[in-house]
Amino acid sequence: MSRDKHQAAGPPSETGERGELDAALAAEGLDDELLRQLGHLLEMELVDPPRRTRKEPLRRRAEAHIVVARLSFEARLSDRAEVEAHAALALAPDDEAALGLLAAIHHARGELGAAITLHSEMAARAGGEPSALATLGRLFEASMREESPSARAPHVAPEAGPFTGLSELEHAFRLAFAGNLQGALRIVDRVAARARTEARGVYKLAMLERAFLLEQAQDVRGAITTLERLADEPGLASDVERLLCLSLLYEREGTPERIRRALRAVRYAYLVTRRPTLLRRIARLVGKLGHTRLAELFEARYLEVFRRRMHVLSLREAARALPTVYVPPEGLSVLPFGHRAVQHLFDRIRDRKRPEHRRRAAALALWSGDAARAEAMYAELDKEGQTTPVDLLYLADALEALGEHARARLARRRGVAGLDRPDAAALARLLGHDDANAEDAREALGSPERLAEAASVLRARRKTHPEDRAAVLSLARLAEARDEVDVKARYESHARALADAARTPRPYVLAAAAWRRGGEVRGVIHELWADSRRTKRGRGGLDEKDVLGSVAPDLRARAVSIFQAVRAFVRSRYPHRVDPELDDRRFLLRFTKDDEPSSGDSAGLPIAVAFASVMLGLSTPSDVAFSGAVICDAHDVLSLARIGDVDAKIEGAYERRLSRIVLPAQNRDDVTHAERVPRKIAEHMVVFARTLDEVLEAMFPELV
Repeated sequence: MSRDKHQAAGPPSETGERGELDAALAAEGLDDELLRQLGHLLEMELVDPPRRTRKEPLRRRAEAHIVVARLSFEARLSDRAEVEAHAALALAPDDEAALGLLAAIHHARGELGAAITLHSEMAARAGGEPSALATLGRLFEASMREESPSARAPHVAPEAGPFTGLSELEHAFRLAFAGNLQGALRIVDRVAARARTEARGVYKLAMLERAFLLEQAQDVRGAITTLERLADEPGLASDVERLLCLSLLYEREGTPERIRRALRAVRYAYLVTRRPTLLRRIARLVGKLGHTRLAELFEARYLEVFRRRMHVLSLREAARALPTVYVPPEGLSVLPFGHRAVQHLFDRIRDRKRPEHRRRAAALALWSGDAARAEAMYAELDKEGQTTPVDLLYLADALEALGEHARARLARRRGVAGLDRPDAAALARLLGHDDANAEDAREALGSPERLAEAASVLRARRKTHPEDRAAVLSLARLAEARDEVDVKARYESHARALADAARTPRPYVLAAAAWRRGGEVRGVIHELWADSRRTKRGRGGLDEKDVLGSVAPDLRARAVSIFQAVRAFVRSRYPHRVDPELDDRRFLLRFTKDDEPSSGDSAGLPIAVAFASVMLGLSTPSDVAFSGAVICDAHDVLSLARIGDVDAKIEGAYERRLSRIVLPAQNRDDVTHAERVPRKIAEHMVVFARTLDEVLEAMFPELV
C-alpha cells in the first residue's frame, strides 16, 4: 500500500468552501446554537485566515529554499534536501519550518541523535512556562523509572516558592501503580490542601492528578466531579487544561448532553490556543452527534494542517519548483500526489503561452506519464532557445521513456554541462548505469575542476545514500575520466558488491517507538536486526549476552523468550522454508540508538519479525515499521497485544515517509480516536494484525 496521495489540485476556493459549509449546515438541519457556533468557527478558519504579513526579502528567499528542500525530501533526495534546508537557515536562522524539516531528514536517514537534538533545540527556543499537563507527564515518566530520586534530573515546579509537592505527587503515582489507590489519593489530597494557599499551580497539578487516578480506576464520575469543583477556584473556571481534561471525561460518558458539554469546552480551548489537534477532537465529537458532513469538514481542515506540519508541500508548490530543480523519474514516482490531480493541473495550464508556464506544463506532462507530449513541448522550447539546463534533463527523461536513448544521452550531457553546479541526481542519471563511459563525463563536465566538483557532490550523495549503486558507478566513470585507474577499479568493485547485496536477504527491521522528554512524546523509527552463524552442533540459539545494544534487563530477557517462541512457530508453520540445522545456528539481536536504553512491550513484534525473517531467509520491506506486544499462546500461535503511544508512532512513520506501520488489532480504537493523526492518514498507513502469521503473510507474499 503506498503512502496517501493527494487527489485535489490545490486548496479549494474560498467561495467553494463557504458553499460546502453552508450546504452541510443546511442539509443536517443544524439549528442547535452550539453546532452553528462550531460551523462559524470552521468558516472563520477557512474563509478568513489571518492576513499574511509582508515578508522580508531574506525570508522570501529562505522560503524558496524550503520549498525545494521539501520537494527533494519527498523525492528521496535527502542530500539535496539537507543542502537546501541549511541554505534556508543561513538566511533565516530561526526558521522553524527549516529546522523541523532538517530534523525530519535526519530521522528518515536513521540519524536519530541528530533529529532528537534538533527537536530539543526547537523546544528550547519555544520557551514559555511549562504546562501543568507537561509537568504531570514528567512526574508520570519519573514514577515509571527505577533509579533513585537523586539520580533523576530535578523537576521544574509550576510556580516558584519553597513548597512544590512534586516528589509527593510522583510517589502517589508509584503507589497507584502498585495497587494502592487510596494511599495515592490521600497523598494527593494532602498536597492539594497545603498548596491551595501556598502554591496555586501545585494545587491545580494535584487536582489534575487526582482526576487522572480516578479515571484509571474507572471512576469517571468521580474524576468529573474533581475537575468541575476545580472551577470554583479563582482563575480556573476558564483554565484550558482543566477544560480539555474535562472534555475527555465527558466524552467517555457518551450521552448527547455530555458530548455537547465536551464540544463547548473544546471550542473554547481552540479559540484560546488555536491548537490544531483540537480540530480533530471537534470532528470526532461532532461525528458522535451524527453530523457527518460537518465532521468531515473539520477532518479535512486538520488533514491540511497536519500535512503542512509534516513538511508535505502542496501540488502547486511542487509544480512551481519542478522547472527549477531536477527530479529524476524514480523521484517523481514517489511524490505524494495522485495521477488525476497532476493531470488536472496540467489541463489548466497547458495552453498558456509564457515560457515559465510552458515549462511547468511540460514537467507536469512528464510527471503524469505522457512522455510524448512532454518531449514535444520541451523540443518546441529548445527550438525557440528557451530551454534551461533543467528542461534539458527532463527532455532526456522523456526521450528515454520513448526509447530514443542516443538523443537522450546528448540532451542529458547538455543539461549537466549547463548547470551552475553539478547535481548528484543528474550525474547519476548520466553516469550511473553500465552503458555510461568516461566520454560522457568529459563532454558534460569538461575541466578538471568541474570533474573534481562533481566527484565531491557524488561522494556526499554516497555518504547519505550508501546503497545507491548509481552514485558509485558515477564515481567510477569520473575516476576514469580523470585517468585514476586504481580509484576506478575500487568504485567498480564497490558497485558489484552493492549489486550482490541487493540480491541477499535484508536483516534489518524498522521498529516504531516513542521518545519521551519533559512530558512530550514523539514517534521515532529505529532499526534492529537479527543475524545468525553456524556453530558447534547443539550450541545454537540465543542467550541474553547475544542481545546487543543499550537494552533494559526486562526487554533483554523478553527478547530471548520471543526467540524461543518464534523458532517453534516457524518450524510449525513453515517447515518447508526452515533450515533443518536451525538448532546449530547461533543468533544475535542488535538494537540501535545506544545512547538511551530500549525498553517496553512494543518492541516484541519487530523482534519477532526480525527473527522470523532470518529463519525463513526473507527480507523485510524497508518502508514498513512494526510495533506491538507478542503473546505466546501456543507453539504455533503468537498473538499481538495492545501497546501505547500509537498516535506518536504513526506520526513518526509518516514523517519518515514510510508506506505502512503494522499495529496490533487491539489498538484499532486507539487509532480511531488518535487526535494527532488524521483519519485519512491512519486509514492509508495502518495495517492491523491479530497474530504473527497475519503479519508475516502480509509482509511476505511468498509465504501464502
